[in-house]
Amino acid sequence: MSVRSLASSNLTIKRESASVTTSDIPLDGGSSAVTYSPSVPSFIKGKLSGFTSSGTVDVTGTDSSDSVITEQIPVDRNGWFIGDKTFKSVTDVSDTGLIGCVIDLRVAGDDGSAVLGLDSIVVASTLGAISYRGEHEVNTVKLGVRSDSGAMIAIQYTTEFTPMVGDFITDDDTGEEWLVGGIKTYRGGRRFHHWELMCSRLEHGDPENQE
Repeated sequence: MSVRSLASSNLTIKRESASVTTSDIPLDGGSSAVTYSPSVPSFIKGKLSGFTSSGTVDVTGTDSSDSVITEQIPVDRNGWFIGDKTFKSVTDVSDTGLIGCVIDLRVAGDDGSAVLGLDSIVVASTLGAISYRGEHEVNTVKLGVRSDSGAMIAIQYTTEFTPMVGDFITDDDTGEEWLVGGIKTYRGGRRFHHWELMCSRLEHGDPENQE
């Protein structure tokens, strides 16, 4: 691992989410191409609004054997529904008879609980990065107990997204992964408007348990 390398890298910032898309899907009788793979094969779960007459939500994707599957899920009211087939990936969403409705499409376990996947949020370039030695408390998370396990990563401010504690960062140049444990925002003054992300390197496990 090289924090020096990290300082000049492009980063992909990801966030855990059970949502198949970043925004609700309007149903218009056509199809909407999507790209989503949950962490484990999962059931389709959704919340419909704007209901006027019964129809089906039609979902296409692949199963655990990578075979293409389609499920037509009957819907007769507004609110939550869950399908019967498990999807390894979701590639297309359409409808029959539900024109004008909007759907919040998610994935779930067989008990309806959320199954989280990692959604790519943004690709950013670092402004700099430094390593931590000793303990560094940020938002009650201890980071950098070993000199190669923690880093402060500075990225340029953007209106496209806001980083959150719990986000995952992948160094596109090395493939190394980091977990965001704390965030500081700097505005104006002599410094560029930017975020400083206090991160721990994922392969070291729980930073609080490191020696």
